[in-house]
Amino acid sequence: MFLRLYIILLLFLFHLEIKSQERFFKLSGIVSDSVNGPLPDAIVQINEINKKITTNKEGKFNITLEQGTYHINVLFVGYSEYNTTIHLDRNTFLNIILKTNAILGKEVIVTGDKENKNVTNSVVGEQVITVKEMKNIPVLLGESDILKSIQLTPGVQSAGDGSVGLFVRGGNTGQNLIMYDNIPVYNPSHLFGFFSIFNSDAISQVKLIKSGIPANYGGRLSSVVEVCGRDGDFEKYSGSGGIGILSSRLSLEGPIKKNKGSVIISCRRTYLDILSAGLKNLSGPTNLFFNTTKYYFYDLNLKAVYKLGNKDLISLSSYIGNDNYQYHFKNSDF
Repeated sequence: MFLRLYIILLLFLFHLEIKSQERFFKLSGIVSDSVNGPLPDAIVQINEINKKITTNKEGKFNITLEQGTYHINVLFVGYSEYNTTIHLDRNTFLNIILKTNAILGKEVIVTGDKENKNVTNSVVGEQVITVKEMKNIPVLLGESDILKSIQLTPGVQSAGDGSVGLFVRGGNTGQNLIMYDNIPVYNPSHLFGFFSIFNSDAISQVKLIKSGIPANYGGRLSSVVEVCGRDGDFEKYSGSGGIGILSSRLSLEGPIKKNKGSVIISCRRTYLDILSAGLKNLSGPTNLFFNTTKYYFYDLNLKAVYKLGNKDLISLSSYIGNDNYQYHFKNSDF
């Protein structure tokens, strides 16, 4: 008796499971168009269960749903939306064909002119050297020199070994115009031509014009070297310096009025006279030279800038330098 009831219960549960499974059916299909065939990655949206599925690379989709009525939307970029309603009471296959839909927009015209400095720029032989580039060039005796940096550019030769003189495209040193903040410099060297008067800490950039020189520079035959002094910091006070084999330098800068005005002071001095004083005790010709000769040079740069407005400013630039050479012979100075 107990075994019979157990068998009846199993048959009842199996019948319920079959009935339950009969309430779920498979919805499948393929999405395509009449020209390109299957459409992969098309979106099939079933609104009643708020679910989206995408087609595979063959344009097919497959999902199992409970028996009922469903509204289906099919979306694909460049095609009109497809909408249909089905009553799912058996396994169903849908063959969905989408129609192309052109999206019309306003006309877009893109134009542009390529910059061509070889044609549009009136100064064709111009070259700009920044201080950052200059500091990457090997230096002599620890001194970074802008005129020696220019000697490494095409078309420029040194006037002599170690000299800062420039021979530009066959011209001589007297045919070059050298300017510091729009002020002509007539003697740009120290130590008999081995060092220039320009302190690298006080310079922002150097512009070299080797051909097509504008008329406002006075018609120089070879080149124009325009040295631009650096503006001081408009926001905070700072300082920098350096110690070399032959000279040392120090720069101080800061705002006169924050974001409106600034000032920078840079100085440089050699200590050849101090070094020679320690060599006076040597014997022979060296002793005679250091006992009768004393030499040093110094530079002092000052620049102040004040902004009057967005487009106007006042700039004051000053330079003081000197070569002090003394030669003592029979108690006389020359």
